[in-house]
Amino acid sequence: MLKTQWEPTGAGSLILSMVKLRNGWWQMRDPGAPWVQDPRIRQAMVRLLDRQNLVDTLHNGLSGVDDIFLPREHPAYQLARQRGLPDLSYDPNQAHRLLTEAGLSRGPDGLYRTPSGAPLAFEASTSGDINTNVQEMVAIANAWQTAGLQPNQIIITTSMNAREVEAKTRGLRLTSEALDYVGFDGSLTSEISTEATRWRGRNSGGYSNPAFDQMHNRMVNTIDLPQQHQIAADLVKFQLDNMLYLPLVYSPSISANRKEVRGLTSILPYQRMNAWNVHLWEMG
Repeated sequence: MLKTQWEPTGAGSLILSMVKLRNGWWQMRDPGAPWVQDPRIRQAMVRLLDRQNLVDTLHNGLSGVDDIFLPREHPAYQLARQRGLPDLSYDPNQAHRLLTEAGLSRGPDGLYRTPSGAPLAFEASTSGDINTNVQEMVAIANAWQTAGLQPNQIIITTSMNAREVEAKTRGLRLTSEALDYVGFDGSLTSEISTEATRWRGRNSGGYSNPAFDQMHNRMVNTIDLPQQHQIAADLVKFQLDNMLYLPLVYSPSISANRKEVRGLTSILPYQRMNAWNVHLWEMG
């Protein structure tokens, strides 16, 4: 309403800051799970989603589709694109080809099954404290169900141990990550959440790969920024080539200011305070 009815009157303006990326972290603890065994299944599940429609319907067009946990102006973002990343655009036909190539077959009932005959069933969880999160999960689950998959939706309420539920979700958990290097943490062995850690840790899916860990360690210990950006781009490519998460859309931060207030700017993912330059604002 502010964008379509208030801003056009000239009474003020909106400032959009793309500070987070909505995404899903796969549960990778069970090596026998179909989506764990073959990254083509995970890629297909992304390509079954009309993410632009999520932008238009859930975010009123005030968002955008992307795949990377970094701002588009970040040097590592541009370097990662130059390296060549998988095509994750909406393409149901290609998605169905990927599922078939991964050894799944679609029966007369329209459902995909594994070679053993088991349906491709899994769980998807999200927090229920924000309505758009629930709407997002419903839209995603509907798309997958229409395509022959069998998602079971779990809404995490305030009465639950959210961290434990996330770590035990047999499929993927929908969440959001800041557009910063923290997005790599969800794939680090040192961040795996377990009962011993009281389910603390940003890696709820239990993914572990020594090569990724070593690359991340080199990045955080590299002082030279251009070299650090190169390693960060390699980490981005590693995550997406191996489909370690399901990318969705930006989760923007929106601020409104009257026309009498000038000088406000967008905020940074790691400094989410729009009054950071208040000393430069002009009034009147």
